[in-house]
Amino acid sequence: MHTPLLLSEQVIQFPATSLYDTSIATVYVKNTHTNMNEFKQPVPRIGANGEIAPVGPTSFEFAIPPELPLTVYPLLGTVMPGEVYNAFEFVIKPVLFKAQI
Repeated sequence: MHTPLLLSEQVIQFPATSLYDTSIATVYVKNTHTNMNEFKQPVPRIGANGEIAPVGPTSFEFAIPPELPLTVYPLLGTVMPGEVYNAFEFVIKPVLFKAQI
């Protein structure tokens, strides 16, 4: 499966972060779907063997489980074909809950 949006990192690595401190990692998202010619480049499809997705703006949203000490800014956005969305910050702030003691 080929998606139109690519993250600059598949694994986001944070430095060692002490409890209640904060670390930030910056990531970008690129919309690679600029052409519907499947012989020129990999193209995203609608469904497993469906039609090629139309070229155009592609929206995204990060869904972070509420129990994780992770925040993403911004959570959602739209990327035009061939463009890069640069301003993603993943912020981790480790905490210790009473249930973990």
